[in-house]
Amino acid sequence: GIPYLPVLEVLRHACRLTDADTPEGIARKVRAGLKRLGIEPEGALPYLLQFLGVKGETDELAMISPDAIQSRTFEILRRMCVNGSRPRPLVIAVEDLHWVDTASEALGATIESLAGVPLLLILTYRPGYRPPWADRSHVTQIALQPLSAQESLSVVTALLPPEKASDAVARSILAKAEGNPFFLEELARDAAEQEEIGATGATPDTIQEVLLARINRLPEDARRLLEMASVLGREASRKVLAKIWSDPAGPEHLLRELTRQELLYERPSGEESVYVFKHPLVQEVAYASLLDARRRGLHAAAGSALEDLYEGRTHEVVELLAHHFGGSDRADEAVDYALLAAEKAHRRWANTEALAHFEAALRRLDTMPDSDANRLRRIDAVVKQAEVKFALGRHAEHIQSLEGIRGLVESTADPWRRAAWYYWTGFLHSLTGSRPEVAIAYCREAAAIADAGGFEEIRAFAECCLAQAYEIAGNLRAALTAGERALAIFEAHGNVWWACRTLWVLSTAALYLGEWDRSLQYCRRALDLGHQVNDLRLKAVGLWRTGTAHIHRGDPSTGLHYCDEALGLSPAPFDAALSRIVHGYGLVRCGQAAAGTAELREALTWLERSQLRYTRSVTALRLAEGYLRLGELPPARALLEEVLATTRQLGYRHFEGVAERLLGESFVSDDPARAAGHLENAMRILEEVGARDEIAKTLVNQAEVARAAGDRLEARQLLQRALGIFDALGALDEPGRLRAALATL
Repeated sequence: GIPYLPVLEVLRHACRLTDADTPEGIARKVRAGLKRLGIEPEGALPYLLQFLGVKGETDELAMISPDAIQSRTFEILRRMCVNGSRPRPLVIAVEDLHWVDTASEALGATIESLAGVPLLLILTYRPGYRPPWADRSHVTQIALQPLSAQESLSVVTALLPPEKASDAVARSILAKAEGNPFFLEELARDAAEQEEIGATGATPDTIQEVLLARINRLPEDARRLLEMASVLGREASRKVLAKIWSDPAGPEHLLRELTRQELLYERPSGEESVYVFKHPLVQEVAYASLLDARRRGLHAAAGSALEDLYEGRTHEVVELLAHHFGGSDRADEAVDYALLAAEKAHRRWANTEALAHFEAALRRLDTMPDSDANRLRRIDAVVKQAEVKFALGRHAEHIQSLEGIRGLVESTADPWRRAAWYYWTGFLHSLTGSRPEVAIAYCREAAAIADAGGFEEIRAFAECCLAQAYEIAGNLRAALTAGERALAIFEAHGNVWWACRTLWVLSTAALYLGEWDRSLQYCRRALDLGHQVNDLRLKAVGLWRTGTAHIHRGDPSTGLHYCDEALGLSPAPFDAALSRIVHGYGLVRCGQAAAGTAELREALTWLERSQLRYTRSVTALRLAEGYLRLGELPPARALLEEVLATTRQLGYRHFEGVAERLLGESFVSDDPARAAGHLENAMRILEEVGARDEIAKTLVNQAEVARAAGDRLEARQLLQRALGIFDALGALDEPGRLRAALATL
């Protein structure tokens, strides 16, 4: 299907677009439409052209994330509705909403934001479908009731000639139509066209039988043309029909006959006409009546006609080409256009539809010969859906898909495809609980292939993933080095989305090193980029990461403010969960441990459903710290033992050191010897990692052990060392607390 189809139709109507318009003509009309509505075209035009599937004047969007493009496009469409309703109330009608695609349903929030605007949105849909926004106070549902017996009889008698309007015929029609106006019309028309209907007034049992009988009574050429039209869908362009129709005389006289028979009706569309089936059932019955070989042949003819008519700009109709060749015997074109349709859907952030196209390509490939060309197609079908499954949170599932084509990649793929496969496999392994060295090995291989092939951007992807894997492994300096290399390439290419991803990794590595100013600088750069492109996700992530840096530095109040800002943007569920994790930790750090642990517990429960074990580990550490602040030692210890086992198993070296430190802290009062053992382990690991903030905290805990043992001199020396580190790092809360503690020794 075509993502956003009903929205695209409304936009095309608003800008007076036709199928005959060239890309230049479309751009000119959209620009004029924006000006009519008082919207500056320069900022809005590229988004609408990309939404319409038109190339040209959209280069500036190449480096912006698809979800940011979707968000901005929805906002432009919203402004068009608001501005269009100012001179007079605006009415928009969309029929057959029960067939709406998933991507169009995502516009629900935009529709809800139009409450209060003088806009009447009329949507028709069949029973059984329910729009997601149906329960809102500004929505009114009107169920169309069947016609009464008297009203139904009026329809029947108006269509039946007197000699056939017997009581028996009327009763039979009324009983089967059950008040449906279309059924009444078709049953009555069928009775009128039959030479003899019999004394009992018997009529076909189903509306499908009625329509099939009507179609079969058509002259052969008219029936063939109707069948061709049914292959094109609910609507059929005269231009496409003329291209498929083999008779040099053209199909115009037959189209007039089908219109006279009220099977089709003509809808003018600029210089061309579009013929629309009177009812979807007419199209369905005509299509179902085709034998398989003829149906597949007509789909192939339709695909070829579209290729000819859109030569040089097939991207505008790539979904239709995928559909028609997918229903034909032209397997190569079916797969190639399915892949192109999937990529186009992803660029529109229609991820469900993108995945459907990728899966259609893979199903078709299963029926095709095992040739080199088909192997490359299979590699593309798997690797190119990585970004889609990443957006849908299906990380572990896609690793299995990528690993499943390893043999094809090694034996068949060209260097670019191999580098892309290694990069994505490494990146997803780094997220889903594999040991860091697994991701590091994949990404190093990707980087080596990219270097040899001169694929600079693939090299940057690999370096970004390496930075993340190094961070997870606790090799924080290596993370900064790899991240800076990636960042330089992404910034040179203007790739805002991946520059931000890299800045996030860099900010976390600097944070764990205790380099809070550097971490905040990375956060500010990412946040500035998010504001420049008005990307909701980039802004939300930039805000909660900035909040994290402030909280770790010792300014939880400022950190909480940034988290509140992030949550105020109504981010996606995953980003909202991470914002709440940081918010909960901020509450713990500012003395509201009960409220903070409650928020962290809820977030940890949410994360149980994911495969993101690294994120779960850091959340569990923060929750355990909250328990310690509350004096709830048993749940803190249980959680920390679990994290310690996970981090040892998966190689999360930095988190292993933090877990050891917190366990040591938990045993200071009742088992000093055990506390000392954990703290010794923590110090060894944290010095190896270079996490100076955590080293200083470990020194403070060791001072508590020394003080409990009565060694005040040792305690004082340890606290002085910790104070020196905190002062050097620029910590805001710890130095005052330590000076107060030193004054008591």
